[in-house]
Amino acid sequence: MSQLFDRLKSEKPGFVSRLTPLRADVSLENAGLSPEDRRRLQEEVNVVFHCAANVRFDQKLKDAVNLNTLGTRRVLQLCEGMTNLLEKPAPVHPTEIRTSISPYSAVELNTTSALANYATKLANALVVLSCSTAEDGEIEVRISVGSTAEDGEIEVRISVGSLSQVSNLCLLVNNDRELSANHALARSPARQFGHPVAHALARLSALVHVSTAYCHCDREVVQEIVYPGKHDPHKILDTVAWMPDHILEEITPKIVSGQPNTYAFSKNLSEKLVAEYASKIPMGIARPSIVTGTWKEPMPGWVDNLNGPTGIMIGAGKGVIRSMHCKPNYNGDFMPVDITVNTIIAMAWKIANTRPKTPMVVNVTLSGDNPVTFGHVLEVGRKLLYDYPLEYPLWYPGGSMKSNKLLHDVCVLFFHFLPAYFIDFLLMVLGKKPFMVKVQRRIQGGLQMLQYYTTKKFVFLNENLHALKRSMTLEDQSIFYMNVNELDWVSYTKTMLLGTREYCLKEDPSTLPYARIHMRRLVNEKVV
Repeated sequence: MSQLFDRLKSEKPGFVSRLTPLRADVSLENAGLSPEDRRRLQEEVNVVFHCAANVRFDQKLKDAVNLNTLGTRRVLQLCEGMTNLLEKPAPVHPTEIRTSISPYSAVELNTTSALANYATKLANALVVLSCSTAEDGEIEVRISVGSTAEDGEIEVRISVGSLSQVSNLCLLVNNDRELSANHALARSPARQFGHPVAHALARLSALVHVSTAYCHCDREVVQEIVYPGKHDPHKILDTVAWMPDHILEEITPKIVSGQPNTYAFSKNLSEKLVAEYASKIPMGIARPSIVTGTWKEPMPGWVDNLNGPTGIMIGAGKGVIRSMHCKPNYNGDFMPVDITVNTIIAMAWKIANTRPKTPMVVNVTLSGDNPVTFGHVLEVGRKLLYDYPLEYPLWYPGGSMKSNKLLHDVCVLFFHFLPAYFIDFLLMVLGKKPFMVKVQRRIQGGLQMLQYYTTKKFVFLNENLHALKRSMTLEDQSIFYMNVNELDWVSYTKTMLLGTREYCLKEDPSTLPYARIHMRRLVNEKVV
């Protein structure tokens, strides 16, 4: 199991027993699920986070569409049969017990500590006994804890405001700890107050499709809406299904015209598919920007792949990336993965409570919040690489960003490929297998795909992100933190570097003293 779960294993040792892994693959028919597993999911699942995707920029069109677009359609078809997504139960927001209720601000409903303690000994057997209107217009709700109303174990009377303002009272029993009573605004009829909680319980019911902020690169400003596209996703799916591969590869540039690569194109198509199901399933589309390592949770700096900034940091730290085609004064939209995950979870809560008829689209981006330029990140990273060097670099960290493409190409020739050929020549003389030229070719291929994003300005509007945050209680804003304005880029870049070193490269922190000695030798050789 990944190091990502080390803290969870320490704090909740038995959490694995609460998980049920199922064999599935969205690239296969029926998402690779057995009939029994499919039935179980459709009967029991309340929330779906669709994150499965191939994020490679250089994949063939057929591969990208089959996994990212056709895979999305298979997930949507699976969700069509999920009764908890299609039904409309009263909404609930599970959280800690509060001390007061206000129908105007939608804060949590208070219950007594005695009721909370007693609920841990009982099964899920709460019943709303009655809902009556007093002379002063307030609504009084009587709640009984016990297997039936006649048990008379504990009864709580709660007065709330007008039913037109608070039309549903929902209760959630958490057998692990306590009873949490909640309320939410809804359009459901008032008679649902008389339902047993087992039936009136508001299960979170939402599908959140994880897209990318860069699937609309053909637009100067990306708003939080589903855009109409020039391609019908169903026709594209049909085309890649029957067309021979060699012909499809020939016409791929024309098909994806306007998009930088097949990944962005396939994610663009997927959003249109998702929108088609919005009238049937409460759903949202999350569009993260450049997702980077964790900021805080579950541990700072966790990352497990070489994508994007992580790969560049490693290449620069090892001394094999000396030049990059980039506009240093352009902003880089970096989003820590823990903020991204918190936003996606909060979206599911919001969608379940509002059940929108059109997809709730959220650009999980910095936009104008706490902006940072590529050049600033480079300078900070370069200094940090001398203080916290990677193990066994081939050359000291150096080089720069080049806004001029011709100058960049010249630097690549002299500082990337010529040293690579020289090292390979020495390896062959020593009777060893050469590899540096092959490594540099892979690096250049990756940098060429990234330079589209580092030489173009992107504007992402994110008002829905701010509105989502404002709709959360202060406590939930603290737990599911989404405020990037609190992020210090120097401190976070250091966190990213140390996390890349430990979690991605598996370089133990205890090796830092020796790595610093090795780095000083390289720097001294440079000076000499």
